[in-house]
Amino acid sequence: MRPPAAWFGTSVACVLALASFCYLIRDGVGGLLRAPLDFTAFRCGGALLARGADPYLVEPLRTCERSSLILVGKHLTPHLVVPAPLPPFALLAFAAFGSLQPPIPSAIWAGLLFAAFIATCLLLRPMTRAPMLVIACALVASGFIASLVIGQLMPIEIAFLAATAAALSAGWPVAAAAAAAAALTEPQIGVPVVLGLALWEPRARLPLCAALLGLAGLSVLPHGPHIALEYLTRVLPAEAATEGLDAAKQFALSAQLALIGVPSTPALVAGAASYVLMTALGLRAGYLLAKRFGEGAFAVLTPPAFALIGGTYVHIHQVAAAIPLALLLDGRVQRMRLTLLAALLLLATPWQTIGEFAIARPLPPQQLTIAEHLMDLVDDDDAPAAGVWGMWVTSSAHNANGQAIGLAEKVPTWLGLLALLTVALDAAFPEALRSLRLRSRARAPTC
Repeated sequence: MRPPAAWFGTSVACVLALASFCYLIRDGVGGLLRAPLDFTAFRCGGALLARGADPYLVEPLRTCERSSLILVGKHLTPHLVVPAPLPPFALLAFAAFGSLQPPIPSAIWAGLLFAAFIATCLLLRPMTRAPMLVIACALVASGFIASLVIGQLMPIEIAFLAATAAALSAGWPVAAAAAAAAALTEPQIGVPVVLGLALWEPRARLPLCAALLGLAGLSVLPHGPHIALEYLTRVLPAEAATEGLDAAKQFALSAQLALIGVPSTPALVAGAASYVLMTALGLRAGYLLAKRFGEGAFAVLTPPAFALIGGTYVHIHQVAAAIPLALLLDGRVQRMRLTLLAALLLLATPWQTIGEFAIARPLPPQQLTIAEHLMDLVDDDDAPAAGVWGMWVTSSAHNANGQAIGLAEKVPTWLGLLALLTVALDAAFPEALRSLRLRSRARAPTC
């Protein structure tokens, strides 16, 4: 593609992103970008960690969140606290916002997300055969807007994935190792990337170990190892047992099993097992795709996409991590092109986010009362923040639209993931799948 056409595609995506930004901050929408809840939790967690407090407990996290929201005319439900379940090294990065008063931090954060979105488009362009306009439009809604409205960090996470792939494709193992380690900001997505890099590029293994040791040092630097151990032994299991079983918001297998009545422990075990199996399958498929097409980026972009199928913790904004794989396959696969196009369209649209804003219903007062009562039962300053949040989830206070609508919002995304999985497996194991098809035809009854 000629450079002017590439820049035209980027410009169109920028206009779409800026238009969405302007729409979301206008008063009639309620100031969604003024101290969005998830960003506020991350910002407060980082500020508390820098000051020596525990960012994973109810207090002083809740007090910080309340004071931040009050400054922009918002308020939290009584007893509610929004957890900040990021690793300590990731929370430390948010300490830079601690001295700024809302809404300045959220405005800066929105700008950083926009910059990460543009960087991702530019990093992916040399590796993919898709036009820049396709790349930008595929990421603008799923990767940028879906995270922007709640203050999440997936545009930055996807930029780390793209940087890992770009460095690997360019033959820079040290840079690839640094970017892959940074992707551990979202551990369930970063772990498959790290494993894929270590499997494909032996030269990256030593720098990768050094980068991981550096992250471990950052995690224990503020207050010793107890915060890092708390994150591994209490925060991650608590998030899986509370929000991970929330079928209203989660796309993961564990939540869907809990929805149909499977007890929490078997549901979590099944979700964890599916995560391991799909990651292993993604590692193998990524290795084969990288060899077949002569593009190392497949080795690090395929495993996180596969890991989104099943698992214990998958939100709508995290599904955008599958789009780089779809873009890599575009123009390289000769068969199932319509299936790939369908996958890209389904994954590029944040159906759940659109549904939540388009048909949002006010929360019934009695449901809010139940939520406040349940949270009050576990409300303790020294309790994990995930425990109070878990009671909010249990009360279904954040799911006023109901289970049927929530399920309908997820179906297109699940279909997109399955379509992408089918195309990737067909490209990675062409002989095996062709053999299976021939056997099935041979066994079919003939008239």
